[in-house]
Amino acid sequence: MIHLALTKIQATKQIFKRLLFTAILLVAVGFGFWGWQDYRDSRLVAHGLKGINIGDGESEVKFKYAGFVEDGVRHSRGRTFYILMNEEQRLFVHLENKRVVAIAYYCNLDYDEFKINEIGCGDSGEDIIKRFGRDKVLMLCNEDSNANGIRQYSLYELYQAAYMLQHNKIGLISVAQRDWLKGSAWSACDS
Repeated sequence: MIHLALTKIQATKQIFKRLLFTAILLVAVGFGFWGWQDYRDSRLVAHGLKGINIGDGESEVKFKYAGFVEDGVRHSRGRTFYILMNEEQRLFVHLENKRVVAIAYYCNLDYDEFKINEIGCGDSGEDIIKRFGRDKVLMLCNEDSNANGIRQYSLYELYQAAYMLQHNKIGLISVAQRDWLKGSAWSACDS
């Protein structure tokens, strides 16, 4: 009788150990998957374009590429931006307090193969949706853009990147601070 009771206790301990091991293994796999998703998404965050990064100073921008000229001052959303332009590199840089807050690259649709996050010049809106998923992409319009067949596919909140499309072809790629669109004239498209 005592031997039988010991065997039951040992069997219960074995079952408990196996259940505990299985639970720990499932938790570890769950955390591993969650960590991988986080890591994968973090690799998509754009910090700059063509060697110019968000947060770089004005002198650093001019040091990296010769040919930047001032393209004026813009007042928008209660902020003042100084614009630098480099026609040869097809870059526009927005500075606030002498620091880069946005970089825009204008595509040459005849030959340009520039890409960020595997999406590049000449690609379509469908390509962007396929790459990132409809739930992550904000399709934005404004009054002027509707008349000219222009939409902005924004991923600023997640990846600090956006693509400007005209007649469903990417013509501009930009990287900016996550809050870049706050207070802008862009809003969700009707369709």
